[in-house]
Amino acid sequence: MTHLLRAAVPFVVSLVVVMGLGWAPQILALSTSVERSLLDDIRSAQRQLNRESEDIRKRSTGLANELAERSRDLGTLRERAAVRRRNVDEQLVSVAALEERIQQWRAQAGYQRSLLQEFVGRSLRPDDTPEVVLAAALDGVERRLDPGAAVQEAVDLDGTMKPVTVLRLGPVRWYQTDDSGGLLVEDATGFLRVAHRFDATQRQALAQVIRGDQGDLLLDPTVNQVLRAGGLGDSLLEHVRKGGVWIVPILAFALLATLIALLKAIQFVRLPRLAAVPVGAGALSQFLDSADRAPEAVALAAPQRELLEVATQSTSPSQRDDLMFTFLNQERDRLERFLGVIAVTATTSPLLGLLGTVSGMITTFSMMTIFGSGDASVVSGGISEALVTTEMGLIVAIPALIIHALLSRRATTYLATLESTAVAFSQLTGGVGPTQEGNA
Repeated sequence: MTHLLRAAVPFVVSLVVVMGLGWAPQILALSTSVERSLLDDIRSAQRQLNRESEDIRKRSTGLANELAERSRDLGTLRERAAVRRRNVDEQLVSVAALEERIQQWRAQAGYQRSLLQEFVGRSLRPDDTPEVVLAAALDGVERRLDPGAAVQEAVDLDGTMKPVTVLRLGPVRWYQTDDSGGLLVEDATGFLRVAHRFDATQRQALAQVIRGDQGDLLLDPTVNQVLRAGGLGDSLLEHVRKGGVWIVPILAFALLATLIALLKAIQFVRLPRLAAVPVGAGALSQFLDSADRAPEAVALAAPQRELLEVATQSTSPSQRDDLMFTFLNQERDRLERFLGVIAVTATTSPLLGLLGTVSGMITTFSMMTIFGSGDASVVSGGISEALVTTEMGLIVAIPALIIHALLSRRATTYLATLESTAVAFSQLTGGVGPTQEGNA
């Protein structure tokens, strides 16, 4: 049986090989068809993926446009909501706030009414009607706009009053005399003052205009504001008065600091000149011997002589040191006395100026709340007070700071020389000569 199986194995293997060689073309054909089917499926899937990607892109663009439109609608709704919220808040304003507004409006209306009444009181006669007053006012405006010459009194630059021919056009006035001509301004008292004189060419043009001919006239385009600031500027007293109540303590500090600075400067100038005392036993002995032999060549100042007396007449080193220390403290107090007032002035004056600034700005805002910001003259007073106090505070503080630094440096230098003299004389005891410790 075993021999039969061994003999059949080669036969079976041969049979299988022959059958495989016969089926090889079918197997290859089957493999090719499967590969083509897979490629077709891949191409179909790729085309479907492309179509889906294009659809997604189109839908994304549409959604982005819709999102932008919705965002714009949201912004519009927010603006409407803010407007409605402000309207609701305005409707919910407290009664106290409404009463405060009404009081402010009433105050402003009263101020305007008082101005109108003042104008009518100056212009209206008992038998005049409002129409007559209005017509007279319009005639006055037309006359002021119509140039005309008349003889009036004016104050010259030297302060003399003299008659001049005045040519007026609105708020601008020119004057002419036999030997001069120029521009006039009206001061606060109502007087006409010469603010600017013309040269020969300008005087000739002015004379032509006064005669009725044509000519080029020089005028101030700021309607005399520059001329008032330059020719009729505030005096020092008027400028200081604009600072209000806070200018008083600033000026008081300035006066006190100036007086103390003058007195201290005189004191420092009259201080005796200190001699240079050497430190050291040998050099000090030679210096004192020279002072004894030739006092006119080597002269000790009064404070140095007092220190020398303390050093030579003390019975013990501790007593000598205490007396010298006391003497130096007395000299320091005498030299530095009242210098602190100048330092306080330098520190306090800017603070007072700042206080005046705050006070002036509070006044300004109060006037703006009542009368509004249309009239500059209403708020100019508070602004002037604010600026003038700051200016005066700095004007007082800067010189006070410099003077205090100079005087303090002078006092420190003088005291340092006295201290070095005391150190040198501390080597003496019981007479003019070196101490035992120094000889040792």
